Amino acid sequence: MKNRIIISFILAVALSPSLAAYQQAEEQKLEKEASAYEKANAEFVMIEAEKFFLLEDYERALAFLDQSLSTDPKNHAAYFKKAEVLGIQEKYEEGLEAITKAIEIQPDNKFYYILGAQLAKQNESLEDAKRFYDMLQTNASGYEAYYAEIIDTYQQTGNNSDAITLADKAIAAYPNAPEFYLKKAEIELISGQTESATQTLSQGLNKFPQDDIVLQQYVELMSFQGKLPEATSQLEQIQANNTKATLLLIDLYTQQGKTDKVKSSINMVFEDDEFGADAKALAIGYLIFNDAETGNENFIDSLQQVLQTTYPASAMVFENGGLIYSRLAFNPDPTVRKAYQEKAIANYKKLTQLNPGDFAGWNKVLSYEYNQKLWEDLTNDADEALSLFPNQAIFYYFLSAGQLGSGEIDDAEDNATQALRMSGSNQQLQSLLNAQLGLIQLARNNATQAETYFEKSVGFNTVHEEAILSYANYLSESEPQKALELLNGFAEGINQKLRAVSIQAKALLNQNNTAQSKSTMETALAQFPNEVDGASLEIYGDILFKAGQTNEALVQWQKALTLGGTSDKLEEKIANKAYN
Repeated sequence: MKNRIIISFILAVALSPSLAAYQQAEEQKLEKEASAYEKANAEFVMIEAEKFFLLEDYERALAFLDQSLSTDPKNHAAYFKKAEVLGIQEKYEEGLEAITKAIEIQPDNKFYYILGAQLAKQNESLEDAKRFYDMLQTNASGYEAYYAEIIDTYQQTGNNSDAITLADKAIAAYPNAPEFYLKKAEIELISGQTESATQTLSQGLNKFPQDDIVLQQYVELMSFQGKLPEATSQLEQIQANNTKATLLLIDLYTQQGKTDKVKSSINMVFEDDEFGADAKALAIGYLIFNDAETGNENFIDSLQQVLQTTYPASAMVFENGGLIYSRLAFNPDPTVRKAYQEKAIANYKKLTQLNPGDFAGWNKVLSYEYNQKLWEDLTNDADEALSLFPNQAIFYYFLSAGQLGSGEIDDAEDNATQALRMSGSNQQLQSLLNAQLGLIQLARNNATQAETYFEKSVGFNTVHEEAILSYANYLSESEPQKALELLNGFAEGINQKLRAVSIQAKALLNQNNTAQSKSTMETALAQFPNEVDGASLEIYGDILFKAGQTNEALVQWQKALTLGGTSDKLEEKIANKAYN
């Protein structure tokens, strides 16, 4: 018995290592089976999370993601998806925590850094975004597609040197992408490296001679540095392959005063069918933009006429014509100015026919007719404009002004009142409309009520210039001293300088201060030659007549009659050679 026990003990001792190994193997097998099960379960839960993510049920998606992570804490994909969901929910801090854990588990995944940077930007932390991009470049590869946003972030955080370095890498990686040349030059300019920026754009232009943006940026930078001849030379070399270069050359020639080359280049643009209406309009525009219209008025006029004939249905052409002729109308010769004003308005009227919904075009037409006192035209056009823009109070004002000028006082009052109802909280418009109601009361010979409206019109926090001038003009005859005080009080708010001075001179005249009135008017006519119109010359004629210069007065009255926009008494003054 004793021997059996000893033998059993010996066997047990001998077998114990084998048994331990067997037990360890069994345990590892169970762990592997459990791990495989857990991973399979985690993946199943991830699939469920993705399903709810696609259904935009983000709370349930998060719940499944957390369940997946509790089963498999090293599931970096679950952390990535969790960060994405939290970003959608605008829980950026939590999203950044999740993506940081994903990166810790798998640091070579570029998409994790990209998402981290995006979350940091959404969390308004560009520095954190830069940190993610720095780690991306250190730990991952294949991120070239994100060069543009990385460069932008470096630039926004003031790391211009790093941004330029990366821009060089981007140029090397994407040799057919001109935008990286543009971005590099932009950063170099911001960094004060003007010569480097010029060189970068020059390289870009040599690489992409047909890229209009690179070309435009290069020319603008060279022009800014005053290197017009160098820019001109480079553009002349590529002109044959780039129509944009021809247009920019016109600009450069104009800036250098090379009139003959300007005209020959513009003529080439107009004769070449490759250049469309936009290019031809731009060619004319360069003369205007560079203040080169003086001496070239007839040339510009002829070009615009060609455009209108060639493209009779182009709204752009007639809008451009309105702008061109409005600019040419800044002419000290009143007769020439009126001729160009009429052409400008003819273009704007055509624009309203081609594009009835162009509010600005209608406004310019109505403003011109108002200033020229073309009351019948103003009434008809304002009525048509209102059929297209029934909620525009300003068009009711123009309609009221046209009707008042035509003697339709009741209709004028109705429309001014309607406009006032529609003015809302616009104090400047209310100021204008109260002045209009004041003029209507004057037409009814109700001076007391008119003054009430006028006083109200200049009592707003924001007063319309027309209200000031209308009230001052009325006072210049009844209370000239008050008119002078009113004009002086609102001097800074008046843009129509000559008109204001004309009213001032009229008030002085009605104070029997003829000498000062004459001196004031003559100074203003010389100071504001581009504002001389029929109304101002009529007042000047009145002053000259009072000064005993009848013949000189007749000359000014005749000029005023030619220009238009005068009072209904002018023809009587001319016929009687007198002013009462």
